Amino acid sequence: MEIEETGLVDECQPSIWKSEGRRTFVIRGQGEIARIHFTNQSGTLAEVEACGKRYSLERAGFTHPRVLARRQGDDFDKAVLYLDPLGRTGTFVFKDGPRLSLEVTDRRRGERRVVRTDGSEVMSMTDGSGLLTRGEVRFDSAWAGDETGLMASMIIYAIVLSQEDAAVRSAAGL
Repeated sequence: MEIEETGLVDECQPSIWKSEGRRTFVIRGQGEIARIHFTNQSGTLAEVEACGKRYSLERAGFTHPRVLARRQGDDFDKAVLYLDPLGRTGTFVFKDGPRLSLEVTDRRRGERRVVRTDGSEVMSMTDGSGLLTRGEVRFDSAWAGDETGLMASMIIYAIVLSQEDAAVRSAAGL
């Protein structure tokens, strides 16, 4: 899995994310920004390549889920996304960075955004179909770089798992 170096992401140029088969997603702007691939047809371990760096994503917790992002070769988490029990909203905590909030702005249209503590937007994202097949991502140019592709990947990962969890709950009659 090789990602073409894209440099900074232009905030005026929306990036498109789409499914490329079962449990594989790609975010593209002027080049490929990130690729998320779940390692098994079921399970929660995923590999991400974003801005030329490789990460593993894994889920921790069920009633209070977290998405853990660890850079390949590191023995610590680069970022953690703490989610609400349904996986819709949460807080990003980066090892060497600020806390950011994940908010849902329009649940029916799958619109989300990531904001700083002052409320200014870092990134917005849509799941245009509602079926996790494609959507759009917009990044604030001040945040363009390593974390942007990783954050978007972590959100897509959380959406996939929350939809799969909902299907299991529904099948179990919960």
